[in-house]
Amino acid sequence: MQVKLKKQFLYRVQNENEHNLCQNFNTEKEGVVRNNSSLPVYAGEWVQINVNNYKTHYVKPAQTIEDIAKIYGISQEKILADNNLTNARLFIGQRIKIFNE
Repeated sequence: MQVKLKKQFLYRVQNENEHNLCQNFNTEKEGVVRNNSSLPVYAGEWVQINVNNYKTHYVKPAQTIEDIAKIYGISQEKILADNNLTNARLFIGQRIKIFNE
């Protein structure tokens, strides 16, 4: 079993919303934490950001696991294992995590 570590840091919100923060810091909505309180976030407040150690790849039409593996220079087996996939079937728009080493 692999353990995926995350980096954590504090960030002062500018004029972003949760969606922008998630995109800018490569994290899920759960990765934006504000002192155990709920979202939304507001300009000027400090938030804790948990940054993922992976990139998110969105599957394009006719794209295969093999294509994605070539793009990132990793094995198809690693992509399948890291994403808990039991087969190589993909669908358009599916999120595939590409973990940094």
